[in-house]
Amino acid sequence: MEEYFQISDKTRTLEHQYTDLLTRKLRMETVLVEEDYNDLLATHLELVSKARDSEDDYKRQISDLKTMVDKLSQDNAGKEDDIRKLMEENKNLVSVVQNLERKKKEEGEQEEKSKGGKKGDGCLKDEGLWEMEGFKKMDEIHRIAKSVEDELRSNLNRLQEECIRYRGDTEKMASEIEKLKLKNIESIEKIEEIKESRADLENKLKRLEEENTRLLKESVCFDELRRSISEKDEIISALKENMKQKSEVIEMQRKMIAEGPRESKIILNDDFCNIFDEGVLKAEEGGDELELGDEYNTKGLPWNDASAKPKAEKMKSKGSVSIRRKASAPKVEKVRKIPSKVVKSMEKTRPDMDTRMEGGILDGKETPKTPEASKKLLTPGYLLRPENSSYFADLTFNNSSPMIKKDQLPKKK
Repeated sequence: MEEYFQISDKTRTLEHQYTDLLTRKLRMETVLVEEDYNDLLATHLELVSKARDSEDDYKRQISDLKTMVDKLSQDNAGKEDDIRKLMEENKNLVSVVQNLERKKKEEGEQEEKSKGGKKGDGCLKDEGLWEMEGFKKMDEIHRIAKSVEDELRSNLNRLQEECIRYRGDTEKMASEIEKLKLKNIESIEKIEEIKESRADLENKLKRLEEENTRLLKESVCFDELRRSISEKDEIISALKENMKQKSEVIEMQRKMIAEGPRESKIILNDDFCNIFDEGVLKAEEGGDELELGDEYNTKGLPWNDASAKPKAEKMKSKGSVSIRRKASAPKVEKVRKIPSKVVKSMEKTRPDMDTRMEGGILDGKETPKTPEASKKLLTPGYLLRPENSSYFADLTFNNSSPMIKKDQLPKKK
């Protein structure tokens, strides 16, 4: 019984430890899932913010490029207008120079003709005046042409510098456009990756939510399991207490049977019969039957049907002994009497045994009807065996059997 209690205690402690381990594992998994969920949520928010920033930068760069292209186109149109105006001015100046040169030639021819026709000092004076005027006009024309040429050269140099600068700006803008195209492609790829990662994060979030719901259900189940285990522990402790009480009762009964004196008594109503008397033992060894008087109330019992001769016809053998009431019984040594409480409990169990015997049921077998079986019932000590006595049968591990308290048991002398 102690081994059973130890095994049950170990089993219960192991169940508690296993439940605690499962609960601790469940809590750790819940904490890890929550941490993963928070990390994924932070990563998701960071990726979304980066995607928004990249989109804003891309839009801003595109708008800057558009404004730059518009400005460059306007500058190009203005420069083309300036070049056109300068070309027209250059053409006008060239035409003026050509006209001046033609007039100079014509005047030179006229002067040569006039030289051949004039004579004397007057002619020389006129020729000198004309030459001086011609030289003055030529100097003025040369000065005008030189100024125009210088202006045209400065304009040309300025236009060349502007063209070079415009070409550099165009090349720079083309390189920037190529870079922006590459950045645009990279940003598009990043946006696609962000979309894919967002879908993956959403799937992970769904899985984590499902895992969280599953863990919550498992936690509820573990709580119910712990509650059921606590209830089982209470039931087991109550059963242990009951079994301890019954084991104590059984041990006391065994000690009472094993350590009792040789002289015992069978209690039939209020009569006492010493079954360990010398005369009874001799009668048992000789095979003779015991004569029980009418005072033992054997009417209606199974052994009443046994084939026994009337008292008048019985011949007492040499070793036979007739046991009557207390007056006819032989002198008995000190007899251990059973308290009245136990007698009352036995009297309560006697009708139950009688009804079972009358119904033909005694320990799952039919009631014996033969004389040998009837004699067997009268064998000394037969009814005191645990398997044949209803008194001992009620002290088994049946939960419905009545409990006998310690104060109801016989006390040792």
